Amino acid sequence: MQRNTRTLALVGALVVTLVGVGAGAGAVGQTTTAEAAMTRISPACASVPTTTTESDGFPGSVFSKRLQCLGSMATYTGPIDGVMGPNSWIGASNQLAKGGYYQAPIA
Repeated sequence: MQRNTRTLALVGALVVTLVGVGAGAGAVGQTTTAEAAMTRISPACASVPTTTTESDGFPGSVFSKRLQCLGSMATYTGPIDGVMGPNSWIGASNQLAKGGYYQAPIA
């Protein structure tokens, strides 16, 4: 159980980092890689609040919405509703794999 909590905290920290990236822009007229990644995130992600998972260790629907936002940077195109289905997990896994992190096997 503790390992799962640590894994969720790590993924939560990555979600916060990856979804929040792009706030600092380069020179006017230049598009950085982070900004280009931000354009692929679902527009529904703009209204997703921050999650308390990092401090309390309990993932909830906001955490799941943020994971779906992470997945929308890769292959996930479904709704940002906080319900983690197979496509949500595959999208999040694909985005993590782009950064050199864990990619889940396809079942």
